[in-house]
Amino acid sequence: MKQDVTSSVEKVLNSLDQVKRVSAPPYFYTRLRARMEADHSRQQNGFYLQPAFTLLVLLFLLVINIFMLFNQPTAPDQKWAEAEEQTLWKTEYALQESTPYQENPIEWVVAK
Repeated sequence: MKQDVTSSVEKVLNSLDQVKRVSAPPYFYTRLRARMEADHSRQQNGFYLQPAFTLLVLLFLLVINIFMLFNQPTAPDQKWAEAEEQTLWKTEYALQESTPYQENPIEWVVAK
């Protein structure tokens, strides 16, 4: 049994002695380097303008926000109408009653 295993191992090792190193075809590495450099230069062109585009979009959004902020309609009638509507809601639904959900904790003690 041991001799059978030893002989098969010897056969495998002897077959490895006959194997020769594989060599690359001529100019393989120069062509490989040329392909890698071509791919590298092509990828850089795609992202060249991205930061400029991002800054342009941010500037555009800032200008739109400032424009919207300064051009809001400020009608005093609308503010008075909203205040009047709030007082109507308070009186109709009795919102003047003290609740434990008030913002000032000192009033909680007084309300109890």
